[in-house]
Amino acid sequence: MIGDKPTVLVTDSERASALCVIRSLAHAGCRVIAASTSRLTAGGVSRFAHRSLVYPDPMIRPKECAESLLESAKSLGVDLIVPVTDEIILCLSAAAEHQSLPCAIAMAARRSLETAWDKHETAELAERLAVPCPEGDLADNGEQALATAERIGWPVVVK
Repeated sequence: MIGDKPTVLVTDSERASALCVIRSLAHAGCRVIAASTSRLTAGGVSRFAHRSLVYPDPMIRPKECAESLLESAKSLGVDLIVPVTDEIILCLSAAAEHQSLPCAIAMAARRSLETAWDKHETAELAERLAVPCPEGDLADNGEQALATAERIGWPVVVK
C-alpha cells in the first residue's frame, strides 16, 4: 500500500473487461497499474491507470510471465493482482505453488481451478452436489458426436 491507497495490478489491460475493472478500482480509490503483453492498450492509456507495464506472453512464456508479474508486484508495492484471463490465472497459479507471493492474487486455489477447467470433473462435482446438469459426453469425432446425440435425444448443443 502506498499512502492510504491500495495498489492493484490488473492484467490483460487490452480487454474491455479489464478496463472496466481498472475504472471501478480507481473510482473506489485504488492506485491501479494496468498490465498487458502490449505497450499501448485501452487500460494502459486510461486516465484511471496510475501506470502501465508489459509482461511476456503467457501462452508462449508462462513461467517468465508469472516471474515478471510477481517481480513487478514486489518492486511496485502491489497489494493485489487481479488476473483477467485464464492464461494469466494458469501461469500465476503454477508459480504460486512453488514460491512465496509478494501480494494477494484474486484467484481460487490451484485444485479448485483445475476442477473448474475440467468439464468432466465439474460435471461430476455438480452430480455429487445434486446440481442439475444437462446430459452430455465428450466426442473425439463427428461419428461419436452423432452417436451421443442419438443416445441423449435431439435437440443437442455441440461445443
